[in-house]
Amino acid sequence: MKLNYFKSKLFLKYIWSYLFILLIPLIFMTVLIYKNAVTNLRTEIEQSRLAQLTQAKVVIDGRMKELGEIATRISYDNRLTNYEVHNSVTNRESIQALDQYKATSAIMDEIYLYFHGDDKIYSSKGLNDFDVFTNNLQFKTWNKVALFRDLNHVTYPTIRPTDTVSNSNGVQKSMLAYLIPITPNSSNPYATVMYLINESELSNLVDSILGSYEGQTYILDNEGHVLLNNRQGNVLSSEETQSMLGDIKPGIEERVISGVDHSIVSVKSQSNGWTYVTIMPNSQFFSSVVHIRSFMLLLFIIVVIVGVAIALLLARMQYQPISKLAHFAAGKSDSDQGNRTAGNELERIRTALQEYSSKVDLQEPFARHHFLTMLLKFGHAQSLTPELHEAFNLEFNRSHYFVMVIGWDEDEHSDIQEYQEMITLLTQIEFPELSTHGYGVELTRVGQLGLIINFDLEDESAQFAHILLITEAVRANLLEGFDIVPTIGVGSAYTSFDQLNQSYIEACSAFELRSTDRGSVNYFDKLSTLPEHTYWLPSNLLMKLSQSLKQGSYDVARKLFIPPSSACNLPDSRLYIFAVSASICSIPF
Repeated sequence: MKLNYFKSKLFLKYIWSYLFILLIPLIFMTVLIYKNAVTNLRTEIEQSRLAQLTQAKVVIDGRMKELGEIATRISYDNRLTNYEVHNSVTNRESIQALDQYKATSAIMDEIYLYFHGDDKIYSSKGLNDFDVFTNNLQFKTWNKVALFRDLNHVTYPTIRPTDTVSNSNGVQKSMLAYLIPITPNSSNPYATVMYLINESELSNLVDSILGSYEGQTYILDNEGHVLLNNRQGNVLSSEETQSMLGDIKPGIEERVISGVDHSIVSVKSQSNGWTYVTIMPNSQFFSSVVHIRSFMLLLFIIVVIVGVAIALLLARMQYQPISKLAHFAAGKSDSDQGNRTAGNELERIRTALQEYSSKVDLQEPFARHHFLTMLLKFGHAQSLTPELHEAFNLEFNRSHYFVMVIGWDEDEHSDIQEYQEMITLLTQIEFPELSTHGYGVELTRVGQLGLIINFDLEDESAQFAHILLITEAVRANLLEGFDIVPTIGVGSAYTSFDQLNQSYIEACSAFELRSTDRGSVNYFDKLSTLPEHTYWLPSNLLMKLSQSLKQGSYDVARKLFIPPSSACNLPDSRLYIFAVSASICSIPF
């Protein structure tokens, strides 16, 4: 019959278990590799930004240092002293000197020299009244009054943030103004050198920092003012920028801005205190590994497909023997069809095993009784396998064996409950002080029990005395526990377990020849020829032969038919057999 595996819950459980074993590590591994790739990429990008910011800082610091050195040279240049500049004869040379200084730096757009309290300002292009200068060169956020104040009172190098500057022709440019008092580092400067720097000159130095990524690049002065703002893609608002730049620290850090994770890289100049910052959304790092994500997704799908196929194969291999066993158990079970289909295969097998176990437990006493009965009648000790030892809890590991037949008068066992308790007592009895244990079995004749005794004996000469002690111990237990006086027949002891049936025949013989005394104990070894009869064979052997014929023990009877050495000079064995038969017939049973 072809099995429909997918209708079985157990088969589906096998599949899911294998898939879980496959998928859980696979998912964790895939996510881990993907996250690791993104993290490594982000780290590389951040380190690259950090290196580029450091490079931009070094270049800009170098340019600013050049401007500071130019201001220092101007302060010591005789052509640019207050007297020479104001002298109508030498001021042309002064203007040429300023033009020469302008040519030494590519970053500056124009250079100005202003003496404190003066109404004129000098540049590389000539001399201008201050009023004319402010009219021709107008700053959007830096008015005439503020400009005049800063030129006269600045005491340390100061740079103005990017501002829109309009000239006399109406052309507007984004510029920065850098003011350096001269003499530099003097507490009482006498003049100020002002440089105008195109924003593009600094922007060109930081444009390559972001590369193809979205974000913003800032240059902050030593007071935290934004000198330069270079943006690509979606940018932050002014409020977000101010709140973020307020507590910026050099290095690499992550921050959540407006609910979005951002990576912030910053470096700080030690020479002028400027800070260089880039801000990039982290989400674009994931998009940069899209090819890795696609490859990993394809690999994941392939592994899952192969894993499903292997899971189906393994589940089928595991399920087939269980399914066959379940069908076999269901066919042998006594449960109704509804119970057979309830639960999965393992439940049905468990139910069947419980039924079988209940049946075995129910039949075990009968099987044990039958086995011991067969041992008493026919011997066959070789049939007592280790499995039977364990199943029936039997141990025949001592050196000697004999059998007792225990009986009582019919009027003494009217109490069925007491009879059952006696059977229970003799089922397994043990006397450790005598190195003896025994197993009882209910015989076919009413009111009789058989007891197989197994004991150890070192001194063979004390064998009969030891049998007496064992018999008295059994009898004492019966007298102590029950209101009966047992009659006991005891067979001879043998060292071979195969001769157990002979001891049983002997015990039956001894029991048959019991005296009229109530509760007598008869030993087969003490039987002798009866005084009122004369037989060719001893009475004990005749009784043994009689019992072997009654019990149907062919082996014991056959051994008794062998003629003894003093067979009264009978001519042949036929006469011997006849004599034996006649003797048997003459015995009253």
